[in-house]
Amino acid sequence: MRRDLLLGIRPKDFDVATSAHPNQVKDTFRNSRLIGRRFRLAHVFFRGGKIIEVSTFRANPLDELQDLPRDLLIRHDNVFGSAEEDARRRDFTINGLFYDVDEGRVIDYVGGKEDLRARLVRTSATPTCALREDPVRILRAIRSPRSAPSTSSRPRGPHEGARARDPALRSPAGARGGPQS
Repeated sequence: MRRDLLLGIRPKDFDVATSAHPNQVKDTFRNSRLIGRRFRLAHVFFRGGKIIEVSTFRANPLDELQDLPRDLLIRHDNVFGSAEEDARRRDFTINGLFYDVDEGRVIDYVGGKEDLRARLVRTSATPTCALREDPVRILRAIRSPRSAPSTSSRPRGPHEGARARDPALRSPAGARGGPQS
């Protein structure tokens, strides 16, 4: 929603991020269901088939570990945090934007507004680290600019710098346990 508003596009859906934990959301909304294995989310169901996804602010799970795993893949992500921590752990800066409905403004902890204006898809962490944590992010990086209105400049993303530097990025399916090509 926040990206769409900044781009002058009518939002097609609304996602909510909150300090409430998933079970608190479920207890508040009888019309909700918890989903997700790696990270629990609540889907709140409304008439007409509308679903609002509610996530709890998260912190980077790797910050909690004493010894970092060698492969950096995030397999467990239920470390709750603040709005700022959540923005900083998101995959891309343009996904780290929050809209405060009470104040009617976009909150930007990570430079996402500037990147959106520049049509730049930038990882919140270093590209190699972010893409090793979750190799499927590269697919989202490539897909993200396509939803934005076209401009004369070509969208740029983290895949340009990271693709050649790290062999783990060449086979994201293998990292998720699927077939490799």
